[in-house]
Amino acid sequence: MSQQKIEALEQEIAQLQAEADTQAAAEQYLRSQLAQALRAVELAKKQLMLLEMQQLEIQSLRNQLSTLGHQVEFAREREARLEQRLQATEEALALARRQRTAAASQPTRYGGNPSLPAFLLKPVAAVAVGGDQPSAD
Repeated sequence: MSQQKIEALEQEIAQLQAEADTQAAAEQYLRSQLAQALRAVELAKKQLMLLEMQQLEIQSLRNQLSTLGHQVEFAREREARLEQRLQATEEALALARRQRTAAASQPTRYGGNPSLPAFLLKPVAAVAVGGDQPSAD
């Protein structure tokens, strides 16, 4: 073989070696890029799972808030009913007091304290006519 052919083959071998080295470096770069992309995907998956958990927590809090809202509404309605009952009871008590006061100020057909039972009271006419005993004239 001639010296030129040998040099041409050596040059071609050197060029192919350089291309192979470049190709290997490109493959290594692509592998590192792929690994980085896979890590980014794994991180995105974890973030997505975290977001889904947060959405579930938000939904749970919304449900709790709704339940509390219903409980507050029920408590307000109950409070309003109790206020109405209290007002009605106070009005009934005031009416009963007015009636008792009016009855106490009215003269009775028996003398004495109107709060005593009737059998303990003396008739007013007997007291006014002559006292405890009829006269013996």
